[in-house]
Amino acid sequence: LSSLQVEVWTTPEPLPFAERTDGVYKKVTVGESWGKLFDCGWFRFSGTVPEGVPADELFLRIDVNGELLIYSADGRAVRAMTNVSSVFDRTLGLPEKIFIPLTELGIESGDFEIWADAGCNDLFGEHSNGGTIHLADIVRRVPGDVAEHYDSEKKKFEAESSFENDNLPVYATGHAHLDLVWLWPQRETKRKGARTFATALANQQKYPWYIFGASQPQLYCWLEKYYPELFARVMEAYKAGKWELQGAMWVEADTHLPNGESLMRQFIYGQKYWREKFGREVKNVWLPDVFGYSGSLPAIARLNGVEYILTMKNAWNLCNKFPHNAFKWTGIDGTSILAYRLPEETYNGSAHPDAFAKCVKQDAQRQTTGASMMLFGIGDGGAGPGEAHLEMLSRVMDDPAYPPVIHGSTDEFFARIAAHADRLPTVHGELYLENHQGTFTTCEAIKKINRLYESLRQDMEFAAVVWQKELPEWYDEFEQEVLFMQFHDSIPGSSIERVYVEAAERQEYWLERIAQWYGSKSETFFFNPTSSPFKRFCKKDGKWFELAIAPFSWAEAVPWLGNILTAESDVLDNGIVRLTFAADGSVSSWQYKGRELLSAPAALAVYADKGNAWNIDYGTYEAGALPGLKLVRQGGIADGPAAYCLQEYKFGKSVIKVEFRLDSGSKVCEVNTTVDWQSAEHLLRFEIPLAVDNAEAVYGAQFGSKRFSTRNETPHEKAQHEISAQRWVAVNDSDTVVSAATDCKYGFSVKNGRMNLTLLRAAQRPGAFVAKDDNARNVNTQFNDLGIHSFIFAFMADDEGITLPADTAEWLGREPEAVPVECSAAGRWLDWQSGQFTVSALRPAWEDGGILIRIYERTGKAGVFTVPAGVSLTPVRPDGRALQEAVSATEFHPFEIKTLRITVC
Repeated sequence: LSSLQVEVWTTPEPLPFAERTDGVYKKVTVGESWGKLFDCGWFRFSGTVPEGVPADELFLRIDVNGELLIYSADGRAVRAMTNVSSVFDRTLGLPEKIFIPLTELGIESGDFEIWADAGCNDLFGEHSNGGTIHLADIVRRVPGDVAEHYDSEKKKFEAESSFENDNLPVYATGHAHLDLVWLWPQRETKRKGARTFATALANQQKYPWYIFGASQPQLYCWLEKYYPELFARVMEAYKAGKWELQGAMWVEADTHLPNGESLMRQFIYGQKYWREKFGREVKNVWLPDVFGYSGSLPAIARLNGVEYILTMKNAWNLCNKFPHNAFKWTGIDGTSILAYRLPEETYNGSAHPDAFAKCVKQDAQRQTTGASMMLFGIGDGGAGPGEAHLEMLSRVMDDPAYPPVIHGSTDEFFARIAAHADRLPTVHGELYLENHQGTFTTCEAIKKINRLYESLRQDMEFAAVVWQKELPEWYDEFEQEVLFMQFHDSIPGSSIERVYVEAAERQEYWLERIAQWYGSKSETFFFNPTSSPFKRFCKKDGKWFELAIAPFSWAEAVPWLGNILTAESDVLDNGIVRLTFAADGSVSSWQYKGRELLSAPAALAVYADKGNAWNIDYGTYEAGALPGLKLVRQGGIADGPAAYCLQEYKFGKSVIKVEFRLDSGSKVCEVNTTVDWQSAEHLLRFEIPLAVDNAEAVYGAQFGSKRFSTRNETPHEKAQHEISAQRWVAVNDSDTVVSAATDCKYGFSVKNGRMNLTLLRAAQRPGAFVAKDDNARNVNTQFNDLGIHSFIFAFMADDEGITLPADTAEWLGREPEAVPVECSAAGRWLDWQSGQFTVSALRPAWEDGGILIRIYERTGKAGVFTVPAGVSLTPVRPDGRALQEAVSATEFHPFEIKTLRITVC
């Protein structure tokens, strides 16, 4: 009917409504570009209401090739709009939202203006059409024409397709899976959340039956801080039963890379937020997009009041179809949880008639449970359901030719299928995802930051307990930022570079704040906040010292008085372990107490790696290692209690410096590695062909371990070409346990008699999907795994089970913290002896005061825990709240986790 006048004030970063005209002003017209990728802008759209047209038929039609949050003239957020050209699979629904009724803006006649907070990016971080204005006008939409359009869509499906309606219901929930980072920076997610929630609230006014659900307390926390008026409206919708809280974790976290304590805290902080803000806990784990499912998750979830888990990604297996939709998932400790995999095999459901057909045809347990569930709406980049979803759903839900539609909560759906749990199949252990295994290694930098934070957390909490050094007032902020970083597109390395640049900047910020909290530190006394003993030789002022710290103790380094080791250029030998090196640098012999452990030389190997940030393509390892890795220097050095073999390799433009270190009396060979990695689309491994064989290998897991086949015979075994581990792996025969550990590496395998550690890769990053003229992308290739890296791995042998690799992994690449000067310089806080049990946390309780200790059984055998001298223990919930049922403090089943309140006697 008429055009809008368009003005914009642009800035590099967002501004609030009150400062909307502080940017660079520009008047723009259709066809003009308004900004660079990830620029921000406040738009003012102005016009005059046409006369003689029914008010309910007048709409604004706007498309600026970006994302908008529309505001009324008085500063109230109304709804979001996004562009037609947004990158998306249109079979799952239409991503664009370009219409807004004038009645929704309270505009009836005369001249008007509205404001819009804009991001110059589409839903998926694309700089669509150079950020040009595409549409800005007032249009008339006749209700009959709109209805005819959607009626035609439905009739077209019915003419071209057919399915048998089984008359079993489908629970339908509006949803917008929102990645907290991915192809956009964190600051844009805060605005994406506001856009998504505003749109859901606006659509609920038009479609009263519409229930919307969203996960991740982090998202709500941002909304409350930056959009308090919008948050208040979400609270109202929740109280009215139209808004569902989803997911007990702080974020939809990766479940392989964070350690057990990190996963536990995802639930502690998530449930705490839901309780404090909404008065209830959430009963489900919401992980539709995660890159694999740790076998430790059922136990962690159950301990935090969770009964159900929603999945989807295991539908994306590349080799073997995951056979179940509704099933009982039993974790490594025997704890079971009810799980459901979305039958549409997407969390971006279309609500189209075809979606109902998929529920009927593809839900393997539908006849058993009597119902299916669908999530509909635009996800990943957010936005949620639009007109196309809701109009199509409104036509299906009243048609007897289709399954009945129930607009209910996830809890209602799970309660329904739980009634049939005794007839559902059971799956044990890790839900291995035959996809995305590259995420165990991609972007070493973020994994290293995460591991540092996990160690610092342990250190600070020990200090808070032992020396009553109160945790700083910002500590919860630090904890929540660590949990945010463990989001499933952050720590796996699958986001754009800016995400990791900003994470590195925040690391400097937190290290400075933590140092200030500690204050001055002792130069000689160091403490051990773990249940793993620490022992290391160190050199100072030309003299060697030995620092040995028992668990939960602090000690001083003492002069080392042992026998000096000797080393040759090709042999390291400490009387327990003897390593021989070949002329090409490989370890040609590894002997433990005289037994040869190698079946062939152990060595570094380079592979062509054409996968992306997510995947190491199947066939990568079968193609064989590449030639070209050349040893250019090798020499042996003995220095006091340490013997070294120093090597330097070249592969193309990459330089790899390796330091094999064997200490006096040690069973462990540490390998300190510095790499200038300049080999894009190549992968670096260390491979150990073993003379020790077993049908299964043991891999470190959160709160225990897991077993995978070492064979490559069945389709499932062949698909398990890369396995995640909590930084260690072991294989044994009747005499010897051979194992390997890393400081911040998570990709392993034991196949065909060979133990493999994946060390580095340099796959094409997601940033490559962004337009080539993307000036906002950072060119720091450190975060593309090209550049300088330093890391440590180790291999070792023992005859006493898995305690050595687990304890080695705890301290590998980690230095003990010095005791604060104002604290006691000598002593032992907790007398810890048991090798069967491990402590993951010792800290002040979150709830009800006192001190918490979290203990788990780590060998996979039932046992009785001996209470340390001087304390009594009371079982509590993971955050310190009282348990409703009686639980033994000392009797553990295999891999059981217990949280106990300590009372010092």
